[in-house]
This record gives sequence, C-alpha cells and structure tokens, in this order.
Amino acid sequence: MKTKFSEVLIVSTNNLLQVFVNLWLLKFLSNGLDESNFGKLQLVNVACTIVNFIIYGPLNAAVQRYYSVASENREYDKYIVAIKRISVLTVYFVFLFFFPPLFFYFFISVNLSLIEILVSLCYLVLAGQNIVFLGILTGGRNRVHVLVFQSADFMVKILMVYIFRLHLELHNVLLIFFIGSFCSFLIGYYYCFHEPVSISVDEGVDVWFSKLKAYALPFAKWGLLGWGQIFSERFFLKINSSIESVAHFSALFQIGYQSIVLIDNIITQVATPILYQMAGPGISGSRLISYCIAVLKLILVKLIFYSLVASLIIYNSEFIVNSLTGPIYLKYIDYMPLFAISAILFIIAQTATLIVVSQLETNLLFAPKVYTALIAIACNYVFSFYLGLLGTVFSGVIFSIFYFIWIAKLSMHKIYRLKSYEVN
Repeated sequence: MKTKFSEVLIVSTNNLLQVFVNLWLLKFLSNGLDESNFGKLQLVNVACTIVNFIIYGPLNAAVQRYYSVASENREYDKYIVAIKRISVLTVYFVFLFFFPPLFFYFFISVNLSLIEILVSLCYLVLAGQNIVFLGILTGGRNRVHVLVFQSADFMVKILMVYIFRLHLELHNVLLIFFIGSFCSFLIGYYYCFHEPVSISVDEGVDVWFSKLKAYALPFAKWGLLGWGQIFSERFFLKINSSIESVAHFSALFQIGYQSIVLIDNIITQVATPILYQMAGPGISGSRLISYCIAVLKLILVKLIFYSLVASLIIYNSEFIVNSLTGPIYLKYIDYMPLFAISAILFIIAQTATLIVVSQLETNLLFAPKVYTALIAIACNYVFSFYLGLLGTVFSGVIFSIFYFIWIAKLSMHKIYRLKSYEVN
C-alpha cells in the first residue's frame, strides 16, 4: 500500500509539474512573442509531431504494452535489443522521408530561416526518441526515473526562457526546445540502454522486433490521419483566416483542452501498467473480464473528475486566460466550454480503447481512428472557411462526439464477447 501511494505521489508530481511548465511557458511565450511569431511557433510544433503520430507514438504504445509480457517471460534483454534496432531504423526513416517535405514546408509556408529549420528538425528526432524512452520507463513503472527524465526537459526550458525573457525571438525559443529535449535524451538513454545485455539474446530479437512492429503498425496507419487532423486545424485556419487566429486558437487550446489532457496523464500513467499486468498476454477470459471491469471503473472516475475540472476552467475562464496569456487573448473567451467538452469526450473514449485492445487486437481501432479523422479534416476546412476560429473549435467537438460514440460501441461489443467466451 505504501509503495502504491508513493507511486501515485511521484506520478502526480511529475504530471502536475508538466501542466505547470506548459502553462508557464504559455504565459511567457504568448507575451514575449508577437501574435505572428507565436502562431508560427504553433505551426512548427504541430508539423513536427507528424513523426510522433506515425512512428514514435505507436512505438511508445508497443513498448509500454509489451514490457510486462517481456518481464513475465524473462525476455527483457531481447525486448530491449529489439527496441534499440527499431530506434536506429526510425532515425534513417525520418531523415529520408520526413526531413525533405518538412524542410520545404518550414521554408516556404512558415517562412523560417535555415538555422531555425535545422534546429526544428533536430528537435523533432530527439523529442520523438524521448517518447520511446518514456514508454519503456512507464511500462516498467520506474516512476522516479520518469520524473527525473521529464523534469530535465522542464527545468531547462524554464531556466532558458527566463534568461531570454527580455529578448525572446522565434529562433531562441526553438533552440530552447532543442536543448531541453537533448538533456532528456541523454538521461533517457542512460536509464534505458546503458546496461549491457547478453550476447546470446540475438536469436530471439527478431521475434520481439516483429511483435513490437505488429502492435505498433495499426497505430502508425491511422497516425497520419490523426496528425492530419490537428495539423489541418492550424493550417486551414491560417489559410482561411490569419496567422493571428492560429495564435488565439492555440492559446485557448492549451488552456481549455490540452491542460485537461495533461492532467489525465496522472491517472493514465498510474493505471495503464497495472491494468496491462491484470490482462497479461490477453488469453485468459477471467483475467480479461476483471481487466474490463477495472477499466469501466476508471472511466467513471475520470468522467466525474474531469467534469469538475472543466467546470472550474469554464467558470473562471476569463481570470485563467488573462493570467496565463494576456488581455489580447480574451477575444474568444466564450469558446472555452467547447474546448473542455471536446477534451472530456476524447479522454473517456481513449480510456475505453483499453477495452477494445484487451486481446492485443489493435487493428480494431483502425476504422474509428481513420474515419473520424477524415470527418474532422473535412470539417476543419469547411467550418474554418465559413466561421473562422469558431468553426475550427466546433469541428473539434464534432470529432470528439463521433469518436466517443464509435469507441463506446466497440467497447460494449468487446465486453459482450468476453462474457460469452467466459460462459462457454
């Protein structure tokens, strides 16, 4: 009991620190940069996340899910060597297929200098690999290591932004993000890869390589559209409205949507490894039923908790936005409830996906991920064209509603199948 309490305390501290740092950075960056450069920064950040959606995010899910399986089967060394090989291959893949289009996008559309582009691309690779390290550390429930690993990035950003606070320029901010990720990368590499492994593990590495790839591949398939959804929000808003509208949207998004999602990481990072241990390899009917019941209880807790959090944000939105940004960003304060509703629906649906993939069938998520993303991308263009920023916000709510309904239906179907399986 004492161990679980300390685990929850460490995870809570880490994620609350992340929320604080993101909001603190929002305050300094939204005031230190003009609306145009703040909008450019958001376009760069969202563009860089393409590799997270297609490569590093799916790898994070795979290494986190299989950590307990590798430990139970005493094949941890093979599991780690397979991750190392995949990590090296991803660097080559990103360099060949993502660097060229991103270079031209940053140069032509966002109007970055060559130095700013180079720093952004290097940051992209480091931040992506850090997501894989986070998956390993979270899967192993190494809470102290996660805290140190992520705090390095936070502390460097805070320190450097404070140093440059009177002379904040876009190139300074991009350099700060790169240095923060580099510091975390060094710590993550030490925690995850520094221990030597037995030479005899090579024989089973290909098997683990295939397992990780098979689990991650469905996430990667729909990752492009998932990224296209959030990228199109800013991109179409810039085309149909202005770069200043992107700045306003991003500021409110970070407060009303992203802050709730970051708070959710506190519960998710504690619960997910425990739930995965309950499910095991996904072949025992009784274990899976207990697992699904635990997930449903988690959903109920989240629904109640985030409704309270959203209410606090909505009823104090003017004070919060003014405190975290500035008076200039109060123009669209009335849209804050829409961000909060969208965030809650998405969080509940994401939690319910744990039921859908309880038997490691990640392909079941392909249809809801892909088709809802396509709907969102279409809505982002049409609504931003006719309604500007309000249209983009409303499009996010429509996506969350469709996604929530689809995942809820899949989850109930999975529970019914498991109950039938247990009876038989």
